[in-house]
Amino acid sequence: MHDPRDVHALKIARAEFARHLLDISRCDMQCRAGILTVRGMLSRMGGHPEVDPHREAECLKNALRQRPDFRDVVIDCAYVS
Repeated sequence: MHDPRDVHALKIARAEFARHLLDISRCDMQCRAGILTVRGMLSRMGGHPEVDPHREAECLKNALRQRPDFRDVVIDCAYVS
C-alpha cells in the first residue's frame, strides 16, 4: 500500500517539473518515505529552446529539498537538449 504522503509528494513533484518546463515522460519517478527519485531521460518541453534541462533540474532539486514533503531528492537522469 502506498503512503498517502508519498503520493501527495509525487503529485507536487510532477507539477513542479511541468512548471519548470521539464519533460519527464521518459523518466521513472518514485517517492518512498519522502525520498523522491527520478531516473531516465530528462528534456525540455517542446518549443522552449531557452530552457537548459540540467540547470533547471538542479534548481528544482534544491527547491524541492526545502519543502517539508521531501526528505531528499535524487535526480539520476541523462539530459537531452
